[in-house]
Amino acid sequence: MSETPTSGATAAFAPLIFGVLQFQVYTTAVRLGVPDAVAGTPRSAAELAADLEADEANLHRLLRALVALGVLRYADEGRRFALTEAGRDLCEDAANGSRDLVAFFGEPLMWNTFGGLERSVRDGGPAFTGVTGEAFFDYFASDPGFARSYHHGMRWGTAMMAPLLGAAYDWSGLARIIDVGGGDGGVLTSLLAAHPQAHGVVYDSAEAVRGVAEHARQAGIADRCTAEAGDFMAKVPAGGDGYLLKNVLHEWDDAACVRLLRNCREAMADGGRVLIVATLLPEPGAAGDPSAFTYAALSDIQLMLASNGERTLAEYTRLCAEAGMRITGVSKIPYLPNDNVIEATAA
Repeated sequence: MSETPTSGATAAFAPLIFGVLQFQVYTTAVRLGVPDAVAGTPRSAAELAADLEADEANLHRLLRALVALGVLRYADEGRRFALTEAGRDLCEDAANGSRDLVAFFGEPLMWNTFGGLERSVRDGGPAFTGVTGEAFFDYFASDPGFARSYHHGMRWGTAMMAPLLGAAYDWSGLARIIDVGGGDGGVLTSLLAAHPQAHGVVYDSAEAVRGVAEHARQAGIADRCTAEAGDFMAKVPAGGDGYLLKNVLHEWDDAACVRLLRNCREAMADGGRVLIVATLLPEPGAAGDPSAFTYAALSDIQLMLASNGERTLAEYTRLCAEAGMRITGVSKIPYLPNDNVIEATAA
C-alpha cells in the first residue's frame, strides 16, 4: 500500500511546527493577561479586547485557540469565554503556577535567542550574546525588567523541586547550609523547615535575594535563615558545612565552574561538602529512558543558546578534581529522572 500524503514527513513535522505555535499561544495569552481577565467571570471577546487593549478580531482567534488547547472553554453558547481548571495554572495568583515561567520564555528577547541556534552552532558562542552583545547575566544590569522576568520564572522550577530535594539526600547532618545562587530562598527555606537543626544563608545578587525574608517568614524559620548579596564568583560566605549549588553550574563555562567550586572548597568548614543539583546528560551509548534523554538534550540546547549547558557525570567529576574536590555520592531526585544531587568533598 502506498503512503498517503500525510503518512510521512508531513505528519512527522506538523506537531513540531504547531508545537512552536502552541507555546506562542500560551505565552501571548499570559503576557496579555487573558487568564486573569477571565478568572472571575466569563467574558466576551469584545469585553476582553477593550480591557486588554487588543484587536478584537485577532484576540477572538487567540481565544478560540486557547479553547482548543484546553485553557479556556466556551460559555453562553459560545458568546463568552471562561477559564478551565487547567487554565488556572496560568493565573497570577495560582499557587506554584507556571505563569511566570511561561512569561519568561515568551520574552521577545528569548525568542530572538532561540532563533539564533544556527549562529550558535556555527560560531560556538551563546546566541544570546550575539543578539544583545552581552553575556546572559551581565545583560541583567541594562534591562532590569528582563532580570525580574527571569527571577520570577525560575521560581516555578524551584517550587516544584524544593520538596523533592529533602527526599533525595540526607540533610540531617548539616548545621549550616549556604545556598549559593539560591534566588529568593524557596529551596533553602523548604529544607530548613524540614530540618530544625540547621541554619542557612541564601547568597545571590541583590535582585535575586529580595524575596528571601518573606519566604523565611512564611516558612516559620526567619530566625534560622538570612540572605546575603554578593558575587559568588569572587567569594562565598565562610563556615558552611553544606554548600548547595542548585542548577547553577550549568549556566557557566568550565573555568567559571572551577572558580566557584574552589571558592566553596576554600570557604567550607572542616568536613564540609558541596551539593550540586544538576541535570545529567547520559554518557554516549548509555542505556536509559529515551524521553529522559530527549529532555536532557533539549535542556542542553536551551542553555547553550543562553549561557552554557548541561554536563555528564564524568564532566562534573573533572571540574571537581580541578577545584581540589572529589565526588563522593550521586543521589537521584524522585520523579525527576534527569536530576541528581551530586556530593563532593575536599580531595
